[in-house]
Amino acid sequence: NHPNWNDNPEPKLIHQRLGRASDYKCVDCDERAKDWSRKTGADPLSFESYEPRCKRCHFKYDSELQRKKALEQWAEGGSLFHKRKQVI
Repeated sequence: NHPNWNDNPEPKLIHQRLGRASDYKCVDCDERAKDWSRKTGADPLSFESYEPRCKRCHFKYDSELQRKKALEQWAEGGSLFHKRKQVI
């Protein structure tokens, strides 16, 4: 093992190693990418886990993921809404 090896690098370091997302086209719409987007459920330490996306498609991808998680929670008997603490 290298003395500087980190088993849990921060996303910023992973993105630096991937290079600039803007050098690629968005995987969803073929526009110039702006962000690296991690695939749902993928290993965050694997380079194959990341896809280049434009801002619009990245937002849409993340929004669909949040909606799917909320529906799964609801199907398991949970609530679609977060409970807030009441301040008295």
